[in-house]
Amino acid sequence: MSDSETAAFVERVVAAVPELQPVLQEHLDDNLGELLPHVLFGDVTRWAQGEAEADPGSEPLQRLLLQLEDGLANGDPEVQGLVIASFVENVEDDSPLLGRLPDALLRQRQ
Repeated sequence: MSDSETAAFVERVVAAVPELQPVLQEHLDDNLGELLPHVLFGDVTRWAQGEAEADPGSEPLQRLLLQLEDGLANGDPEVQGLVIASFVENVEDDSPLLGRLPDALLRQRQ
């Protein structure tokens, strides 16, 4: 994996959605300071699903989805794979988050 591109993407996501900072910090604490993007994005998916359940109009969730959509459209293949494999494909079928996914992300579930 292109560590620098993927790490930069994670940094952009957390900068745009500072509400994810505790998720990132817990991830780093649990992994001895090492960023494991696919593992982290499993946690990000769970956060997003919880956010969608608590507040379907969540503004932080909207910012996250915009970042993910940008990563899918403009990221390198590693970033695109991260978004698809470790976020989009992990959204539960009965999650309210599914109805919030932008079309570009939703198309990746097929």
